[in-house]
This record gives sequence, C-alpha cells and structure tokens, in this order.
Amino acid sequence: MIYNGINLGQFFKVLKINKSVLPPIENTLREIPGKPGAIVARTKIRPIQISVEVEIKGPSKEGLNTIIRELARILYTEDTRQLRLPNELDKYYMAKLEGNTALEEILNYGRTVLYFICPDPVAYGKLVRVNLDNNTKIYNNGTYPSKGIIKIEITEETDHLEVILLNTGEFLYIDDNFNTGDIVVIDLEKEYITKNGHSAMPNLYLESDFFEIPVGEFEIQISSGNAVLEFRERWL
Repeated sequence: MIYNGINLGQFFKVLKINKSVLPPIENTLREIPGKPGAIVARTKIRPIQISVEVEIKGPSKEGLNTIIRELARILYTEDTRQLRLPNELDKYYMAKLEGNTALEEILNYGRTVLYFICPDPVAYGKLVRVNLDNNTKIYNNGTYPSKGIIKIEITEETDHLEVILLNTGEFLYIDDNFNTGDIVVIDLEKEYITKNGHSAMPNLYLESDFFEIPVGEFEIQISSGNAVLEFRERWL
C-alpha cells in the first residue's frame, strides 16, 4: 500500500481491505404530470470510504512506539493525497485519513483499522497522450468519463478555431485572429482556454460546451493546427 508516495509496507502488514464495488449512488427522481411513477432526472455518485486493517510489528515495545510515531507523521495530511492499494498499484484514489485509529496492542504487536475518505470517489489510472489527427479514433480504457487538456499549435492564419467531440456533437468555438505559431491550451477540467498564455475566454461562443472524454472509442476534430490531447483514465 502506497500513500503520498511512501510505501507503507515497510511499517505494517495489510490484513484486510474493505472497499465497495461502486461508490454510493444517489438518484434524483422527477414526477411527470399525468403519468404514473417518475423518471430518473439525475444520477450522482457520492464519496467513498476505504478501510484497511493492518498489523504492526516492532522489534520491541519501544520499537513499536517508534513505528507508530513515524506512521502518524506520514498519515496525517491537511488535504487528500494519492492512495494506491496493494492489489491495484496502477491506479490511485485521492484520499485522506479520518476517524479513530485506536490501536490494539499486545507486547510488540499492534492492530488497527485505517479509514480513508475519498471525496472524489473515482480512481485514476494511466496518463494518456495522443495526437489529434482528424479522422483518428481514440480509445479511453477507463470506466468513467475523464477530463483532459488539449494543446493546439496553429499552423496557418485563421479567424476561428473549432474543436468538436464527434461522438456527441459538443464543440468549442473561438472567434479570434490566429497566427502561425500561436499556442492554444484548452483545459476541459477547469473550463478555461488560453492563447499564448492569455485568456481566450472572451472570444469563446456562448453555445460552446467543455465536453468530457467519453468511455470507449471517441473522435475529436480540430479545424486548424496540430493538436495533442492529454487525459488520465478514470475508473469506478
């Protein structure tokens, strides 16, 4: 188990991990006048908790206390940090320790349960970087839509730039004077666009949508320039 980049296997043995198959699911229902029942208007996933039962062994009673103090220093954080579980080290959650960590001690042995809260209930996997050549299909191997960054180098003068997710028709349209060599960066997560480091948001059409990277096969079309998409796979 790795937390905040530190392999905790040097401090304890993991006995059991409890994690749900899916994050808690919350459905918002809406009644339709004149029709029986209701329809699902919105589905939302809620934060998850991961519990890890561990056994700590010290060379002596005093040695056990030394290990516990070092663990306390590592595990206490003000914000969330990467948590990688032993059976899935290629993915991580953004997690933070919470609750009681009471230790059951017998001589130089100790047992406790570490409870991690994950406000973002989705796991993160491989970072994908791909060139967005038109008519090139891309595949998102994750099981949950992702966000990403599109970097475009303008290769010829143009008075607009359009980026279209062909799967859904969602698009971003920037009405501006672009010159050869201009660099446009589209941050789909922060919903922000820059041209040569300066905001291009005033020139973004109101009808534009900062789309998500869908699960499975997708295609993004760029009206001009050489583009690179970078996104991290996300997993339920």
